[in-house]
Amino acid sequence: MSFIKKEPVLSAAAVLAVLSMFFVAPSPEYLSYIDFRTLALLFSLMTVVAGLKEIGLFRYLGSSLLAGMHSTRQLAFTLTALCFFSSMLITNDVSLITFVPFSILILNMAGLPELMIPVIVLQTIAANLGSMATPIGNPQNLYLYSSFGLSAGELMGYMLPLTVLSALLLVAAVFLLKNKAITLSRTSLHQDGCPTKTSLWRFFSSVWAASFGSIPGRSCFSSSWPLFS
Repeated sequence: MSFIKKEPVLSAAAVLAVLSMFFVAPSPEYLSYIDFRTLALLFSLMTVVAGLKEIGLFRYLGSSLLAGMHSTRQLAFTLTALCFFSSMLITNDVSLITFVPFSILILNMAGLPELMIPVIVLQTIAANLGSMATPIGNPQNLYLYSSFGLSAGELMGYMLPLTVLSALLLVAAVFLLKNKAITLSRTSLHQDGCPTKTSLWRFFSSVWAASFGSIPGRSCFSSSWPLFS
């Protein structure tokens, strides 16, 4: 029972899968129902995103964007935009998992707990709307992209008008929030530090080795990179 409470979606899917067997008898054709290419693409995407999240890259980039905010509207807009645009590349779920806790931390540090609910609601809407813009924004898009043989440009072209409209509506929603002056220091935002060159090298070496069967040299992450030096 505790497992069902912890994993309600998985439990419901398992029950429905068993029930479906009474309508479509089990057979070897079941294997043809599985789109292994889409699952492999989704697994690869989530693995890379999880690695980047683990080394702290997203939090560092987010805190860098937030440094120097001077008003609550600027803060709300930036936090919402982080979810809107990042969801296009790292999926809507990962965007929320990454930036909602970060937003709660920032709002508490800024002494703005009253903004927590409206900002998180806007972030949730933004992540779902932004993710529709690209093939890798959400699993549904990835399935459509793969099953219908669309190119990335075609899918993004179809979704562009809705994406632009969604962005404009989100901006309008942010302007409905009460505005007041705030101060956020770069030092307090970067309390977790930035990803080191070593952690980046290990991560990208693992991805490279899995993809091409070889390991790149450390020169790929030279000290000339200002962000990670």
